[in-house]
Amino acid sequence: MRLLVNAVGLRAGGGLTVGLNCLRGIRDARPDYQMMALVPAACGYEELCGELSIPYKAFRRTARYPAWRLWFDQVQAPLHAREWSADVLFTMNNQAAWAAPCRQILLFQNPYYIYPAAEWWSLVTSFERVSLLLQRALFGAIARRCACIAVQTDVASRRLQQQYGVDPERLTIIPNAIALEHDGAETAAGRLLARRMQEAASGRIGVLTLARYYPHKALEFIVRVAQRLRAMGDRRFVFFITVEADQHPGARALLEALDREQLAAEVVNLGPLGYGVLRSAYGAARISFLPSVLESMSGTHLEALHYQVPIVTTDRDFARHACGDAAEYFPPGDVDAAIERLRHVAESPVRAQDMQAAPRPRPWRDVCRDLGAIIDSVHRSERGMPEMIRARPL
Repeated sequence: MRLLVNAVGLRAGGGLTVGLNCLRGIRDARPDYQMMALVPAACGYEELCGELSIPYKAFRRTARYPAWRLWFDQVQAPLHAREWSADVLFTMNNQAAWAAPCRQILLFQNPYYIYPAAEWWSLVTSFERVSLLLQRALFGAIARRCACIAVQTDVASRRLQQQYGVDPERLTIIPNAIALEHDGAETAAGRLLARRMQEAASGRIGVLTLARYYPHKALEFIVRVAQRLRAMGDRRFVFFITVEADQHPGARALLEALDREQLAAEVVNLGPLGYGVLRSAYGAARISFLPSVLESMSGTHLEALHYQVPIVTTDRDFARHACGDAAEYFPPGDVDAAIERLRHVAESPVRAQDMQAAPRPRPWRDVCRDLGAIIDSVHRSERGMPEMIRARPL
């Protein structure tokens, strides 16, 4: 079976984690596949594909990336599939190809497509609003042409059905998972990071928000919480964030706001963290704070559960699905409620049995074994998903 993987859009954050681990996992689960990958350049795919003996073509991000992506997904990817005689096109970019010459599986991860525009309108620029509206319309038109759409949660599955009328028989759930590196031992770099966090905390409660900057992560909310705590004279918390200025114009504005408000003692920017130090970062934190207002499925929820770090997060359907009773919830944007939940966890930590009872993230090898079964089924079937795996989590 000849499988072409289009992962060009998965170049950063959780998308990059999914892209790299899916390629590795599919190769491990289905070593007999003939695979080829279309990947973003300089993001780690070249090394992985070389290691796995997967032929690939790497593409650099262009100055006019949104227009280029439209052209690539709708013109270039189908051409590659035709030239390579692919049996199945596995599109991991949220946007399926209208004219795919073979059966197509779409991996869906974009929360902006399934939540009302009113919930994200103020988060993005005018250009991004127009772009997202066009993307949503294109998605709705093309989704029905896919043999299968794989989503990460039943929350996303229900929203896709409600928003776009996607046939549930074409939906299946492939849950997110934590990266394999989380099972490794603590590293020397990790121990240095933990020491840095402990010194910055100076006996206070470390609150970790591990996220690359995206508007929907609502990292500006942390500034508001820190300001309110300082005004109240409550100095027991120190917040750790993990951004860098070139990730997004909003990231630069966030860091400038921290300087302007003189919050360096309350909010410490650790910068981007590699997988090798995450065990130490979670070990040095007392609370995982996740103010995100939109998600398809956040890997950070899963990581905090994995390390059994108490979670304080927004009261949204995606968060409750991921965390269950193992988190404390506050209404999005409610500073006072968030502070009350932080104080509650600090004074009476989430019970161990609640953490143990929370949904446990599955290993990538199991997730990709199920994904291989779906690819096999789509390849064999002439009319969508076989009855045994339709519209249910695997």
